[in-house]
Amino acid sequence: MRPKTTMSKNQPFKSAFGKDVVNLVSSIEELGNPFKEDGEDLTALHTKDIMNAEVVHTVRNARQIGPQQCQAFLKERLEDKTKLLTDTLKKNNLPTFNAREKKVVSKDKAKVTVLKEDCALFSRLHIVCQNRDGNLEDFFKFQNQPWPPSLSQIAQLRGGTKADLVTCLSDAFSQAVEQPGVDAIILDEAVVLQMLQSRAVSTFEEYFNSIFAPYILRQLENVKRLDIVWDVYRDDSLKKAVREKRGSGQRRKVLLSTRIPSDWKGFLRVDNNKDELFKLLATKVCAY
Repeated sequence: MRPKTTMSKNQPFKSAFGKDVVNLVSSIEELGNPFKEDGEDLTALHTKDIMNAEVVHTVRNARQIGPQQCQAFLKERLEDKTKLLTDTLKKNNLPTFNAREKKVVSKDKAKVTVLKEDCALFSRLHIVCQNRDGNLEDFFKFQNQPWPPSLSQIAQLRGGTKADLVTCLSDAFSQAVEQPGVDAIILDEAVVLQMLQSRAVSTFEEYFNSIFAPYILRQLENVKRLDIVWDVYRDDSLKKAVREKRGSGQRRKVLLSTRIPSDWKGFLRVDNNKDELFKLLATKVCAY
């Protein structure tokens, strides 16, 4: 007879705890001892996400929040008696590691909000003009916005879409132009990363081996030289305002073993993410 095996009730807990310990040790071996980190960044070891300033403030002041609220409770209810003892205590909604970034309001919703405000404003002013015998022609001569709509959009300078120029150029030149033979190609890797989506891969190392490197090798098949240009994101550049309009995403520490975020375009909206990703890919290309 085969010996009967019994599983302890704590076996699933022990197995999960063992995996957590192994993942913690591997993360410390890769990133170094987090307790000896001199930087200001607060990183989640399991996702490599770098927390924002609100989460850092919560972690640094979590120990003082409780005593401060306790002292305020005693002072308001027992000493000053400005509040009743039965008044409801407000819940602490502190940002934590699981807190998500605030979603940026879409342009369409912002436009609808502005239109509703304009409609309500014009309705009130129109009624006032009728009751006070106002001149409607003079009424519609004035703008109700601090900036002219022809130059601004939602309190920001109105920009254009570069892709619209393609339609104009294609209509002007109907004759197809063949690609000339060249000996060298210059690639803008910021554009390449926007084109090469991170599908069917889980880490940045897999992204380089399965997507990025094969694309670079295909470009080398028909030329003798290939130059790769990496953008530098300066604070005083003209592109800063354009990048701010696109919103922001989650800050994540870029390592070979780091899992690629599901929102690839949101990840590329963060300048620090692109700086680290560019350095990582450039190092791998030079060593390839």
